[in-house]
Amino acid sequence: MDMATASKLRVAVIGAGVTGVLLGQGLKEVRQTMRRLWIKANVLQNGFEVTIYEQAASIADRFREWTFLIHWSLPRLQSVLPKRIADKLPSAYTNRFYAYQQEGERLPFYDGMTGRLLYLAPCTQMRRFSRAKLRQLCMEGLDVQWGKRFREMEMDDTNGPVTIHFEDGDTAVADLVIGADGSNSQVRRYLFGEGGRATPSGWTMCSGTVRYADSNIAQSLHEVHPVCSIAILEDGYLMAACKYLLGNTCAHTNREREVQEVIDPEDPKTFTFHIARWWRASSSEALAGELAVQQLKAQVLPACEPFRSAIDKIPSDCSSFVLSQLQYWRTTPWNSRNSRVLLAGDAAHSMLPSKTGLDSRSVRN
Repeated sequence: MDMATASKLRVAVIGAGVTGVLLGQGLKEVRQTMRRLWIKANVLQNGFEVTIYEQAASIADRFREWTFLIHWSLPRLQSVLPKRIADKLPSAYTNRFYAYQQEGERLPFYDGMTGRLLYLAPCTQMRRFSRAKLRQLCMEGLDVQWGKRFREMEMDDTNGPVTIHFEDGDTAVADLVIGADGSNSQVRRYLFGEGGRATPSGWTMCSGTVRYADSNIAQSLHEVHPVCSIAILEDGYLMAACKYLLGNTCAHTNREREVQEVIDPEDPKTFTFHIARWWRASSSEALAGELAVQQLKAQVLPACEPFRSAIDKIPSDCSSFVLSQLQYWRTTPWNSRNSRVLLAGDAAHSMLPSKTGLDSRSVRN
């Protein structure tokens, strides 16, 4: 066996979301100094041996997708990726035709009742990404094992390896385990027991992607801001983020999917929007598709145009929308089992989407 290969630490990342795949890329690229006792010298070695375990059956097995904003952590995102992938980051933008500025970008917040511009939040190096496209791009060259739902781990009291058990009966062995499995992290539950459960926030969110039959609505929302705008309402918030797509939104197993490529930035008929609305309420159960849209429209929305139509004109059979109660988890120091078990992203600091820089914080991890 090659000595360089033998000395590589085995890292198991639980969860193939954006945080998980970014960790995978970064750990493969990092340069670490290894002590070679047999030659009494330090040797510089590239990368860890990284395997990512994801509970979904495949990359297409995702009911809910969304967009997100990266701003102050953009340089970190670019630096953690191999150059061949970093150079392709613009392919994952929601609007590749928008001329982003390095400095001076502003995110508009409106009074959703009157339409008055309240303020322009500074967002230096702002970029809005399609989660699906960025995730797929950053999986390039990674070893992702699908259909692996985490169940438990076992390890000794020293610095020995960790054995991971999955729901399908398979096991894996690693020197380091990183839980990047989202706000309802099972790795966190393993570490904390009941204390690892996410806490209901008392806020409900309904979000999804939609293409409007009336191109005037699409044009009006796009004119408010070509990337993203936020309206502040009496009971919460409404966000509209524009995406350009190629052709018709296609369905796979009754799930709305997007082929996210630009066809014509001047044609509102090709625009698809990520709409997210959150308000003060406790939802006892999650809803999806038509039931979620019905509940969304049932909320009284005393808003001006185009924000009112952004909700009212969502097709009733739009299958991409999901409604659920938002949850959070207060970050608490944990027993890392001699630095063998870590948490990252939403698993480590679940916050509400209204928190500024939430996605940038995950990239910073």
